[in-house]
Amino acid sequence: MEKWYNKIIEKLNEYQHEIIFVIDDDDLLANDFLADQLSESFNELYYYTMELKLRKKIKNINSSLLVIVESDKNLSSYFLDHFRIVKISLEDVFPLLNKRAIDWISDSEIRDLYNHYQHNFKRYEKLNYNKTLKYALKNLYSFSFPIDSLESLISLLMKFYFNHKKLKGAIKKIVAEDGKKLDVNINKLTNQKSFFNWLEEQWYQYIINQNSKLNFDDKKIQYILDNCFEQGYMKKLDLMGENIDINYVKSKITNNFSFNSGIINFDKLSVKEFFEKEYDLLSSLLDKEIKSVAWGNIAKKWSHLVYLNENNKLDNDLNKLAKRVDNKFLEFIANKYNDLVYDQRFQHAPLNNKILSYLLNEDQKTALICLDGMSYKDWFVVKNYLDKNLNLKYHEHFSYAIIPTITSYSRRAIFSTETPLEDEGRYDEEKLFRENVLENKKTKNQNIFFDRTNEPKIFELLGYEYIGLIYNFVDEIAHQATSESLKFNNLKNFLDESEFSAVINNLIENKFRVYLCSDHGNLYCEGNGFNPSRDLIEKRASRSVLYRSRKLAENEEFENRLILNFPNIIGEEYILTMKNRRKFGNSEAGFTHGGVNIEEVIIPFIEVIG
Repeated sequence: MEKWYNKIIEKLNEYQHEIIFVIDDDDLLANDFLADQLSESFNELYYYTMELKLRKKIKNINSSLLVIVESDKNLSSYFLDHFRIVKISLEDVFPLLNKRAIDWISDSEIRDLYNHYQHNFKRYEKLNYNKTLKYALKNLYSFSFPIDSLESLISLLMKFYFNHKKLKGAIKKIVAEDGKKLDVNINKLTNQKSFFNWLEEQWYQYIINQNSKLNFDDKKIQYILDNCFEQGYMKKLDLMGENIDINYVKSKITNNFSFNSGIINFDKLSVKEFFEKEYDLLSSLLDKEIKSVAWGNIAKKWSHLVYLNENNKLDNDLNKLAKRVDNKFLEFIANKYNDLVYDQRFQHAPLNNKILSYLLNEDQKTALICLDGMSYKDWFVVKNYLDKNLNLKYHEHFSYAIIPTITSYSRRAIFSTETPLEDEGRYDEEKLFRENVLENKKTKNQNIFFDRTNEPKIFELLGYEYIGLIYNFVDEIAHQATSESLKFNNLKNFLDESEFSAVINNLIENKFRVYLCSDHGNLYCEGNGFNPSRDLIEKRASRSVLYRSRKLAENEEFENRLILNFPNIIGEEYILTMKNRRKFGNSEAGFTHGGVNIEEVIIPFIEVIG
């Protein structure tokens, strides 16, 4: 796939044997990879500061030199008259967008916007300032104009400050123009620190039932408020240290699903009360239109309900809600899943094959740990274990497993960075992991560690920069369990006797970025009594069979039959599975996978932070 900086490299490499001055007023050469690539073409990259120093350097150099200058106004007539001057800017990357409207985007946002621009931008005439700004904000932040309320402006700034330290360019202009109309002190919004301090103050006023300027019940705020607390931008309010109206807080929990993310020590609500609130909230969310990112939130909430119900022996009947979740999710999978492959923005369409590429965008020591078969339900057991043994924080994200949800498809996709359609199936996960790291990073094979095992054991990290681990214990425990509560209990007992927390702690202490992922989830199923004419793809994945044509799949007749085809992901084969929570055959009820249930498809992707 073409990278955004390729056009810059091609433009400058035309003069790789000369001394050239590059006017870089958009600071594109701050990108480390771009600078490294140009270092291979030019003998040296030199940042201009003083004329006399540069004259002396040029006098003594007999090879190519790339001089980086913020503006040609900084250059004397001598340089302008005697050397080639080349300007690079965002217009080289986005020729059909207005440069002034995107003069604020960060390095990572340039990458994300270019991915969309390259594949989805179907226009031939250049967009003006306003249309460019709307295009960028919609595709980077899912934000749409007009800004007709304070909540609308603040929701934009929350997303902006996740990636920026201070206001700049077109976003600064928006705040200056719209902030004055909305009765807010603009000085509080000009940089990341002061903005989140102001937002935290408004959150405090909202909770203690005083006069907050901001309505935190507004849906535009709710959907991103979790991230402010989870990623440490705002401090959670300790209710034990405040004079709180409990009934008021309870009423807010009912109306604002992000409320719990911003408070701690609210133990006056019993688990049962909390369960009921979450149940009602999830029910209301199912009445709305649900896009790919929102499904991650629903999967997490549904899994948490299952975990609370089983772990606390609440004995609540979840069958009615389960059918609603399953039916709505099946509709999404049938209509939208096949197109997720086209959206290259990992946060918007996090298919499993995009995980490793997403992690390799950063130049830091990285450990990717795949817990085979871990559903979002099981993550709550793992999280409780880690919290008991270590002082950690988490950025809790999610990913979509490859469908059918079998190990040979979805786990290979993690390490190959390819869909089954693209993957020729030549190598095992270790070779795929090593190849992708070596292709994308300046490291050596001996600096890469990979292991696949059932029991986590602490190991020596000296010299390693990239680590890939596959642990099979969750999958093994799930396949042997006969109920959710037994699975949770067996997983807890296994973890308590394991060295898993020691492995995580060792990685954190050695400055690794640590990520946990899964290849597929698991689902408790009874047999449907039907045995298809073809063999199962995998012995343990008893919820799907593949056929070369729809006609062959249609020859198999049973209740709740479901036939799906995802040509962009698995090619022309057809998946035969079922709409309900059943599996093929007459074997004993238990946990399996392979189908398209939300508990199989949407799985945890967790950044572990020391």
